[in-house]
Amino acid sequence: IEALEPVALQVPEGTSPRFGEALYITHFLVNQTFDCPARASIDETFVWRPAIAARTITFAALPTALQAGQRLDPPESLVREALRAAANDPDPFGFNDEFQNASRAVRAQYAVVATAFMTRLFNALPDPLPIDVMLGPSRQVEWTYPNRFLRLKSRPDFTTHARFGKEADDRCIWILAGARGEHTRRAAAFEAVATTAASGSKPAQIVVASSSSGIVDRYDVDDDFLDEGIAAIVTAGETAIAGWNQAIDTLDRRPGLFTCQGCEEQPTCAAYAEWKATPVRTRGGLPLLL
Repeated sequence: IEALEPVALQVPEGTSPRFGEALYITHFLVNQTFDCPARASIDETFVWRPAIAARTITFAALPTALQAGQRLDPPESLVREALRAAANDPDPFGFNDEFQNASRAVRAQYAVVATAFMTRLFNALPDPLPIDVMLGPSRQVEWTYPNRFLRLKSRPDFTTHARFGKEADDRCIWILAGARGEHTRRAAAFEAVATTAASGSKPAQIVVASSSSGIVDRYDVDDDFLDEGIAAIVTAGETAIAGWNQAIDTLDRRPGLFTCQGCEEQPTCAAYAEWKATPVRTRGGLPLLL
């Protein structure tokens, strides 16, 4: 708690439409902070995209996938069932409303991307899944800094070996990611801190399964790993607060193929314009995109 105090004391109340009445630190904000601090500080309007929809559809389908002896059913049938429910169930604040109002072409794109996402994800997961797996309905755990407006929002997708102790336990917290990036370890360290703060007990491992690569990273949770997570939280918090204080020009801009995708700052970002004008490098006749 002491390490987070410098950030907690700076958080103003109710000044950001992005976070509402409090500053929420999430694994997404941590990733975005180290990708491009300037973008991480912006109150962006949420827009549904195929990649986001694919993850949402996958988690709507996972309860069905975990039935029948923990076997993973074919992704195609699971996606069809999840989208059938999305087309018929009222959900004005979630994906169902987006799906019901989308064109046939957009619906088809959601289905294709979700099926590919789920197929790669299932290839990364053990089959059958552990018999003690717990899939929470919200998959979110929150912790609030005492008497301040700083909150950590964890996102354990499912948990195995859910046996608690006083200060440590046997839990493996699973995070299902789309891609394995250079900030995967930082995001996992954040999850370790958020989960420990919320439950009062340190989990044994944070496990990150990447659907795009099929790689499963396992991180043992010790004091050093928690320190990494706290450092990431402090950096992300200071970045968000700089945005609230209209100090975005003091933050680094780090353009990239995926970093800039959908960013509202593109039209006026000099760093993006310079990056876009740079000749594409090639190797063996193919462009190097990263």
